[in-house]
Amino acid sequence: MNMEKDISDILKIGVPSILGLFSTVLAYILGRKKQIDEIKIKKSFEYAQRITSKLQEVHDGYERLIHIWEKNFSHMDFYKAIEVFERYDMYDNEKEYIQKLTRKEEELEQLYKESLIFIKRSFRKKLKQYLELGKFTYQHDSDGLFNNYYEKFF
Repeated sequence: MNMEKDISDILKIGVPSILGLFSTVLAYILGRKKQIDEIKIKKSFEYAQRITSKLQEVHDGYERLIHIWEKNFSHMDFYKAIEVFERYDMYDNEKEYIQKLTRKEEELEQLYKESLIFIKRSFRKKLKQYLELGKFTYQHDSDGLFNNYYEKFF
C-alpha cells in the first residue's frame, strides 16, 4: 500500500514536471523556428529586390546594345562591322558601356551566389539560365595583335 502511495506521489509530481519541461522545449523550438522563418522571409525579400533591380539594369543594357547594333551595324557584314567597331574611336562610349555591362553581369552573378539559400529553386534555375545567356569565351594575346572579345560579345 505504501508503495502505491509513493508511486502515486511521484506521478503527481513527475508527470506535470515532465509535461512542463516538454511544453517549454516545444515552445522554444517553435518560437525559434518562427524567428528563423521571419529572417528567411526578410532576406528573401531583400535579395529579390536587389536581384530584380540588377537584372533590370543588365536587361536594359542588352536592349541598348541591340539598338546600337541595329542602328549602326546591321547593314554590314558581321566581321566588317566588328572591325569598324574595334578600330574607330567614335565607338569608345559603347566599348565603355560594354565594360560596365560586364561588371553589372558579374554583380548579378555574385548576388545569385549569395542568395542561393533564400530564393526558390524555380527562380534560381531561370536566373541561372539568363546568366548563362550572357556568358561567352574569347581569345586574346597580351600584345594586342589578336582579340576577339567584341566578335564573341555581339
